[in-house]
Amino acid sequence: MATIYGTLAEADEYLADRADCEHWLQLSIDEKTRRLRTATLDIEMEQYAGTKYDDDQELKFPRDDSEDGEVPDDIEHACYEQAAYVGTARWKIRQQRIEAAEQGITSVNAGGVAETYTGRRISHLCARAAMLVRPYLLRIGKIV
Repeated sequence: MATIYGTLAEADEYLADRADCEHWLQLSIDEKTRRLRTATLDIEMEQYAGTKYDDDQELKFPRDDSEDGEVPDDIEHACYEQAAYVGTARWKIRQQRIEAAEQGITSVNAGGVAETYTGRRISHLCARAAMLVRPYLLRIGKIV
């Protein structure tokens, strides 16, 4: 059963030529695998339209609208983007914000800088991963 979206080899290829992902190339195979698993878990936390392609599959993708039962490239790429983001300083700050919001903290003041949390759930996904999964997200709300 799949425990990550994509493969380590494809992640290396996808991230190899990116200036902002040089740190990825320095990681051990074990650390890359851990980050890919974390990224997959982060992607799994979102709510997606439709249902699983197969009731017995472990992960949320592929979805029931898949013609070939394959995970969309966008989801695999989102996993690679998120894996490169996991463990960075920006990721650590985001994790602190998520934990504060989940604990009910509504605002923070530190050194003249203030943040306010609206009560909306904060996604674990970095901006690039979020952009890639956006077309698959469940849409809730009224159409005007």
